[in-house]
Amino acid sequence: MNDDDEMDEENGPKRLMTKVFEQLEEQGLDPNKMKEQIFDVCTKTIISLIPYLSDFARIAINPNIENLRCFQVFGFDVMFDTKG
Repeated sequence: MNDDDEMDEENGPKRLMTKVFEQLEEQGLDPNKMKEQIFDVCTKTIISLIPYLSDFARIAINPNIENLRCFQVFGFDVMFDTKG
């Protein structure tokens, strides 16, 4: 794979989400429903992590968590089956 392949908006691995959703819609899938499902999975995952993140921040960073001013960045990889 070369740099030109990565920048291919139609088939490359680094496509814009808008392009991916356009292609999914062309295949008969509902991109709005898929966006809702992605949001739901991400939201539930982050909610489930809150106790662990809070404990980690208290132990590893600062025991006075109420005055803590930092953030954590999460990335999500989402896969869909042929049903969307």
